[in-house]
Amino acid sequence: MRFVTKLGLVLLALFLSAPLANAQGKFSNVPTAAEMLNNTPQGKEFWIAIPPNEYDGYGQARQLEVYVTSAADTDVTLEVPGLGLSYTKELKAMEITTFTTADGTMNWGMEVRASEAITNKGIKITADQPLSVYVMSARHYTSEGYLAIPTNVWGKRYRHVSYYDYYEGSPTTARGNGMVIVAKEDGTQVRIFLRGQGTGPTVHGRSIGDVISVTLNEGETYMVRGNGQDRSFDLAGSEVLASKPVGFLSFHMRTILPTTVGFASRDYLVEMPWPTQAWGKEYITVEYEREDRGDYFRLLAHEDGTEWEVTWYDKLTGAQI
Repeated sequence: MRFVTKLGLVLLALFLSAPLANAQGKFSNVPTAAEMLNNTPQGKEFWIAIPPNEYDGYGQARQLEVYVTSAADTDVTLEVPGLGLSYTKELKAMEITTFTTADGTMNWGMEVRASEAITNKGIKITADQPLSVYVMSARHYTSEGYLAIPTNVWGKRYRHVSYYDYYEGSPTTARGNGMVIVAKEDGTQVRIFLRGQGTGPTVHGRSIGDVISVTLNEGETYMVRGNGQDRSFDLAGSEVLASKPVGFLSFHMRTILPTTVGFASRDYLVEMPWPTQAWGKEYITVEYEREDRGDYFRLLAHEDGTEWEVTWYDKLTGAQI
């Protein structure tokens, strides 16, 4: 039991991105609120959304959960103004508080299911102390989670990246890739430039090259996704511009990699990407152990003329290969 407790504290510390400095003397292992609110995933206010996991009508739900943690004691409130829901829970420092379908503080009606329509599905999470927030959507055979980005580091420009639509022969079970925008201020004007490849349209017949304009108010969400009936349709590269900072999510209802495989295993994908202003020029990744099957990378350029180079290193020796 002692080992599990210590391990849990270490994982929590990593989750908070707190410096693991010596707590003796002038050093402290708890960052200040100002440090945690400066271009990090910690914040006091979050607006999130739940993109669709699996096709409409898929009934084998497991759990929908939001995990919240902090370096300080605080109360956390989760509310969905559009659904008239509000819940507050106590959060102890360096522990995790969970909002979940298991206790009724989350429900599957919070999923954004309507495509190319304004919905009131924005979920607001607030506290008096900086938080880290992680969201998990789990159905019977497919689950995925994402790290939420607080409103203090939102931007006005985003790029979508996901994977090709997945079709296995029936329109009712088709799964598409797409994006969800959530607003935190009234009168937020949003323009969505559909980019990518393939001939398959969105749910309501939009094609690559189309532009969608919509105005959102606080807590409102807007989703665009492929209709899932053409495996060549991929909206990756689509651009979102907003007049005020917005939250943005890229997702796939349930995809298969590579898309040319028949009807093999597939899984839900969702992330809350950073705005393009926070993009970098260098990234490091660690390969999964998958019996020589390798990993799959998608590189997305934000500007014309972007060049990139991929360097591989031996994971045992660190030598360049």
